[in-house]
Amino acid sequence: MDDGTIKKLAYNKFYNLHRNDKQAAFQEFSNSQVKIAEFIVEIENRKPIRIINEFYNYYFFDKEGRIDEEGLRVQLDLLSNSFFKEDDDKISIKGNVIDATNIFLERRIETQYKWHPDEDMKNRLHEKIFR
Repeated sequence: MDDGTIKKLAYNKFYNLHRNDKQAAFQEFSNSQVKIAEFIVEIENRKPIRIINEFYNYYFFDKEGRIDEEGLRVQLDLLSNSFFKEDDDKISIKGNVIDATNIFLERRIETQYKWHPDEDMKNRLHEKIFR
């Protein structure tokens, strides 16, 4: 949250949020953009032992506190379009025209849909996982 508050979600709550389950709505997120930190964690004996991967994205919520479907669809379309591009595909030359669409696409994803935590926030998030 913008005030630095960290809210930990169980996987099933996060999953239900993505399914747009009415039970998984967060009224406190109504009509807002929220920073989400998502972690893939290796578990041993029901305890987290290491972080395999981490993602930092903005999520947009509708008036009922559910993930905004249209915003999510646009975000997923942008990500899927950029995901399969090779480095060689970022700029293409067609005659006298240089097509840098993919570079602008990556910039849009970085500025509108991703966030980058500072070291303090990253440490606080990691502490939540291993606590």
